[in-house]
Parts: sequence; C-alpha cells; structure tokens
Amino acid sequence: LATLHGAIAERRALVGHDDFEIGNLLNTLSNALTQAGLYEDAEASANESYDVFQRLGQADTDGGMAALNSRGNAALMMGHNERALPDFRHVADMTRALYGETTKLAASLNNVGVALTRLGRYDEALPCLEEARRIAIAQNGERSPLSVTVRVSLAELYARLGRVREAEPLAEAAVAIAGTNYAANKTIVATAHRARASVRFAEGREAEARDDIE
Repeated sequence: LATLHGAIAERRALVGHDDFEIGNLLNTLSNALTQAGLYEDAEASANESYDVFQRLGQADTDGGMAALNSRGNAALMMGHNERALPDFRHVADMTRALYGETTKLAASLNNVGVALTRLGRYDEALPCLEEARRIAIAQNGERSPLSVTVRVSLAELYARLGRVREAEPLAEAAVAIAGTNYAANKTIVATAHRARASVRFAEGREAEARDDIE
C-alpha cells in the first residue's frame, strides 16, 4: 500500500496533473485496499480513479470501467448492495456494447446477479446469472475459475428460490472442481463450500451444511 501511495504521489509531482497512469494506479490501490479489508478506503480510491477517467473523457474506457467495478466491489463487501448495483449495471451494459459475449461480460453479469440476489430481487438476478454461466462456459469451459464462480452464484440463487434440484448439482460440481483444480486458492474453495452449504440448508441437511461452513 505504501508503495502504491508513493507511486501516485511521485507521478503527480512529475506530471503536475492527473493522467491515465494515475487513474490506473488509483484503481490498483483500490483493489489492494479491498484485499486488505479496508473497504471504505478502497471505495474512495476507486471513486477518485473514476473521477480521473471522467475528467479525461475516458469514463467508458477499460480504465473507467475497471474503476467502477472496483467501486462496486468495495460497496458490495461493505453490504451496500444498493450502491454497488448501478456501477455493476453500467459496467455490464458498456461491456456488452463494446465487446459482446466475452468473459468480461460474464464476470460483469455475475456481479449484477450477486448484487440483485443480495437485495432480494431474485427474478431480476436469475437471467443475469444464467446468461453469465452460459457465456463463461462457452468462452472458457466448465472448469475455469470464472465458470466456478458463476456456478456458485447461480447455485446460491437457486437455493434461495427453492429450486434445490437444480442448485445441488451446480454446488457439487463447484466443490469438486475447486478441490481438484484450485485447491491452493482458498477463496474459490471457500465460496464453493459456502454454496453447497446454502443448498444443504435449503434441503434441511443442517449437519452436512455446517461441515461445509467449517
């Protein structure tokens, strides 16, 4: 974090104004702050990054979209789902317009779906996550990290909707792939087990669900 703060200060001293590189550095700082659990600071840094891109007339470039995505992620981590949703929606809309059905769109749609799910807007979340899964698998196959992530999101939504017969195979596959392909990635493994726990709770298998959580 200190290195990033120093790089931003050095760049500002060198050029005398905010430029594209500073916008990217601020966004990188936002991601680092999120990883450190400093979500309010992460949101502020992402907001500053987006402001830079706006002033440069590049709000809808990859840099601007990355800043919005980071701002949405920080808000989501703080439980401010209603604040994250507009950012995620804008990124998804622009990504679709600029790139079509790519992994970037699948990731963006997953973010929209997760925010909607946490807001209890399940009917709106469902088509987003189903499309995200279709695109992720078409682009990167069943076993990519993104495909596992979207599978987790969809399994949890199906469980909330009471569609446990559809949720269970998604969650089981997520756990199996995470354990085989990404055992060293604690985040992927943990989210896969969390999804299976939510399905097992919905099925009334509470003891098994607790095993997943633990």
